[in-house]
Amino acid sequence: VEPELRLGIQGHIPGTYVENETQRLQLYRRLSAVTSTPALQELQNEMQDRFGILPEPTRRLLEVLEIKILARTLGLERIQSVGTRNGSELRLTFHPSTSLGAEKLLPWLESHNPGFRFQSEHVVCIPEGGGTPAERLQRLKGQLQRLCDGDSIKNPASVS
Repeated sequence: VEPELRLGIQGHIPGTYVENETQRLQLYRRLSAVTSTPALQELQNEMQDRFGILPEPTRRLLEVLEIKILARTLGLERIQSVGTRNGSELRLTFHPSTSLGAEKLLPWLESHNPGFRFQSEHVVCIPEGGGTPAERLQRLKGQLQRLCDGDSIKNPASVS
């Protein structure tokens, strides 16, 4: 499952950070091919070694990519930020064949996401909370990491 992220938060590699357009495009290609958090961290370290401290838009890009990796691990088809009357919420859409069961999902929701609700059998809505884009990304990443770190999850990458 290749997760779709609709977070209203994007990142990029500014031309002021990587001036050479060919190098910038190569980095985008390499980033799009990353499938694990350690590989993403390795590429981030390489970028810092070659080009210096990451600017904010590039940090956001890397965080969005890490969220996508976590979502893929969990069998999420989509993560969408949606405005509501009470602020905003995240809608997590799980693939029907995800190996993540209710015995793991419900305790995670109850302990880390007060105010959650099920929109349908495969869609969970959780309050997003406020904050800057960076704070929202950090919070979402932490939530998904806690869910991944629970019991071991079979990689649903073979699910189509």
